[in-house]
Amino acid sequence: MTIVTGDTKVVDKGKGDGMFITTAGIGVLDHNSEISPGRV
Repeated sequence: MTIVTGDTKVVDKGKGDGMFITTAGIGVLDHNSEISPGRV
């Protein structure tokens, strides 16, 4: 089971001075899987 979630923020025009990112995730690592940046 893998659960991944993300969230976006609404910021009034002219009020945001950068990027706002909020993420969370939970899952199980399958030790038989190859982990590499190319597989993301």
